[in-house]
Amino acid sequence: MKRKTCLALFALSGGLMMAFAANVDKCTEKYNGCMEPCSNLKAQLTARGSTPEMIGMRYKECSAACNKALKACQTKK
Repeated sequence: MKRKTCLALFALSGGLMMAFAANVDKCTEKYNGCMEPCSNLKAQLTARGSTPEMIGMRYKECSAACNKALKACQTKK
């Protein structure tokens, strides 16, 4: 009986430790979500045959907006 109880407590404490250890940074999560459309935009422009200068300019604009949003989110904390 003691063995089953100890095993159950051990499993529950491990599960709780995993739940609290998975603290996700919301700003980083938003930044990663913002950068994905930028990568998609770059791929679309490349597929359409845009000039490398245009692709670079549009990608830099998109990533600059993401960087600005990340800084704003970090200052809110």
